[in-house]
Amino acid sequence: MRPEIGVGSPAQVRAAGARLAHCGRRSRKSGLRLVFAAFAGLIAAVLLFIIPRDYRIVVQPLLVISAVLATFYAIVGRRSRLFPVDDIAVWATGITAAYAVFPMLVYLGQGLRFTALNSARLYLLRPDPATVANIGWFYAIYLSALVGAYLGIRGGDLSYVAPKARMPRSLVAALILVWLILTLSIAALKTAYGIDPAQYLDTYRLYWNMPLPARQLVRLMVGVRLVASIGLLIWLFCNYRVGRWVYLSVLAIILIANVVTPGARTNLMIVVVAGVVLYHRYVRPINFVLAAVGSSVAILLFMGLGIWRQVQTADDPRIVLSGVNAGEFESIFANALDIESRIKTGGMEVRPTGFAYWEFTAAVPSQLLPFEKQDMAGWYMLRYHPDFKSMGGGYAFGVVAQSILGLGKREIALRGILVGIILALIARWFRKRQASFWVAVGYIWLLVLVYQTVRASTFYLLGLFVQQFLPTLLVVEVIRRLLSASRRHV
Repeated sequence: MRPEIGVGSPAQVRAAGARLAHCGRRSRKSGLRLVFAAFAGLIAAVLLFIIPRDYRIVVQPLLVISAVLATFYAIVGRRSRLFPVDDIAVWATGITAAYAVFPMLVYLGQGLRFTALNSARLYLLRPDPATVANIGWFYAIYLSALVGAYLGIRGGDLSYVAPKARMPRSLVAALILVWLILTLSIAALKTAYGIDPAQYLDTYRLYWNMPLPARQLVRLMVGVRLVASIGLLIWLFCNYRVGRWVYLSVLAIILIANVVTPGARTNLMIVVVAGVVLYHRYVRPINFVLAAVGSSVAILLFMGLGIWRQVQTADDPRIVLSGVNAGEFESIFANALDIESRIKTGGMEVRPTGFAYWEFTAAVPSQLLPFEKQDMAGWYMLRYHPDFKSMGGGYAFGVVAQSILGLGKREIALRGILVGIILALIARWFRKRQASFWVAVGYIWLLVLVYQTVRASTFYLLGLFVQQFLPTLLVVEVIRRLLSASRRHV
């Protein structure tokens, strides 16, 4: 007969004591957070009071962005037993803040100016503090709307569960086969069209000189290979004891290639981010401090490789000594400033016809449309920077520039809300089905590309999902079934 646990029994006393101790620890942590928040707020108030007015104008949106991001991280951290490093909104909000903060910090650090080392558009525009701050407020509104919508829809359950994805051998074999075929095919196409440039811009110039079907084929193969690569990374981290050496070798090869040959850093950052998230899910949870330090190092590496690329490609490498460059981040910031300046000065005509629908038609091949398909970045380059485009240059567009061309701050708030809702629904959907291999691949694929929602346009990933993710799923599953059938007949 089981002993009855009565009121005041030793077991109850111990349980109550444990609960009280836990509550005490949480209370102390909450108290420390409040003290830290109050101290940070006091420092911010003092800074706003003592710094010159022109600096204060730029610092204000920076403080709002920092406060919104810190509050969001504190809330999701409190809702979870472990900080959700694998949560898609954690990455979306962090990268959104980075696209706003780094250009503004460069502007402040250089005495409220941009130098010749910065984006040529920023240097030529010579924006005043109010103009720079206005772009900062766009980002602040977008981030606030995204965070509010996400937290409202996402719910309170951010519990950490990470079952390993089910991956039969035939699936792994199909992924490896697809990856090898695509890698060899991409290399053959590049060789056929002479894409072996000594300069960074030549890659894009030669790419745009290719016939449309060839460009579409390259884009498709690169996108499918990325999805297959994420599938293989999941397999490596689910078999980490052996897979870690493969992952580290691939990472080292990509890093060396970026140092030796200046070029795009996207592949390196995708492999790093995917590796961090997969390690957190399938190997060992990463705490917030380690995640924050690692993210900072990754961003510095990203910017450092950009500076190294400038040194390698510049006529006079000493130009890097003339100031600080935020690279990718200030290029997107410059788009917004340039668009806003042209609207104010009358240098931009009315919004082009069909502008609001361009990001939705991106999912449809050009040959199937009864009109010429356009994208925002291509239209912007062709209309206002044709010489740079002819050299192979290109700019992504950005959600802020997209909103400035539309309804302004009302539109950026709406876009933030939409992205927050969509990310929350994706996160909830993933948590319920995360043991499925293709669900895991889709979620990690979205997570590593979520930066495009602020860098390119709000629904940019819709086109990639239709044209790249779905074909990968179809091709890999067909090959997997063929391999399985061949094994049964042997």
